[in-house]
Amino acid sequence: MAVGAGALALAGGSYLHLALAGKVLDGVAMAKFSMVWALVFSVGAGLFIPLEQEASRAVAARIALGDGGLPVLLRGMRVAGGLLATLLVLLAVGARPVADLLFSGDRRMVVALGAGFAGLATAHVARGVLAGHGRFRDYCTQMWLDALLRVAAAAALWLGQVRSPLAFALVLVVAPVVSVAAVSPALRRSCRPGSAPCPAELRAGLPVLMCSTLLTQLLPNAPVIAAKLLEPADSRAVPALLCASIIVRIPVMAVAAMQVPLLSALACTVTLGDRQAWTGQVRAACRVVAAIGVGALLCVVLAGPYVSVRFLSAPELLGRRDFLLLGLGTVGYLFAMVLGQPLLALRKQRLQGAAWIVGATVFVLSAAAHEDAVPAVENAYLAGCWTVALLLAANVLVMSRSSSTERSLAG
Repeated sequence: MAVGAGALALAGGSYLHLALAGKVLDGVAMAKFSMVWALVFSVGAGLFIPLEQEASRAVAARIALGDGGLPVLLRGMRVAGGLLATLLVLLAVGARPVADLLFSGDRRMVVALGAGFAGLATAHVARGVLAGHGRFRDYCTQMWLDALLRVAAAAALWLGQVRSPLAFALVLVVAPVVSVAAVSPALRRSCRPGSAPCPAELRAGLPVLMCSTLLTQLLPNAPVIAAKLLEPADSRAVPALLCASIIVRIPVMAVAAMQVPLLSALACTVTLGDRQAWTGQVRAACRVVAAIGVGALLCVVLAGPYVSVRFLSAPELLGRRDFLLLGLGTVGYLFAMVLGQPLLALRKQRLQGAAWIVGATVFVLSAAAHEDAVPAVENAYLAGCWTVALLLAANVLVMSRSSSTERSLAG
């Protein structure tokens, strides 16, 4: 509950940051900031959330054996530093084409994008080590501070009528870095010296997990990025789609909170070899997702256009039909989130990753088949999300009836 409250606060702070930016930035400036926001929370989150998960797992395993977690922290910092350095080098080499393609030639926003990646790298390594040590109070403190700093900084820029998208984008690095610095004493107290890490520790499962998580994070933000690529001169489509995407993805937080206990329960039934309980848990989770998805879809279609314009300062571009398509796509995304957990419990990560790769391919092909950017990305998002959901559902159905599942449950 505490971590859920922290995640909710951080999401709320991020959305308020976006809303305050929309009240002071003009259309072109808001489009630039929206692109930075979407890329940081798709590419950056996709790369560094797996590092947090692996760091948490590795530290928890060491603590259970009476070993110290400091070597994991140091290795996590090196891995995060290597990933960040790779991203920054790629951005530096491709600064001009990236700026021309995504930011209307403004290379300062490429710098802001790199800074946003640095902020996420810092935050996720710290959270992973804190979670592994069971320091959830400090974990939540970092998230709350991050959220409050985002809102405070964005409010100060709004009150000062600062019209620079760069200033709003740099909040994405200042807030997480300062919040991590605030909990660093607790981080240092937690991390005891320990044995040298084995070569596979922290890095063995990271590439597969990173690929899957990156696609999971990219698909919800893909409409925003694809709209910019399809119609670079349209300064209204990007912020409008970003605000709409935020609204339709509100139920994602509720389903995300289900994933950890669901995976734990499924792992227990796998260990006990109870096929009937495993199937029943999957069905129950799908019923919950269906109820959440249908309820959220009704709210989104009815109130989405008004909320996006009045509260998030989005351009008046999208109507109820647009929110219906985006909402239906998000329902598919919710099912995909939940249906991946039974496969993870059976250690079938490759099947999950393959489904997301096919879904991303369907999105790209569908978006390229239409001429108008907004309907193109809406239909592509709908097709991509439901492709993933249906493939995962088919895999779960096959696994529920196969002899290999019987052996996995028996094992």
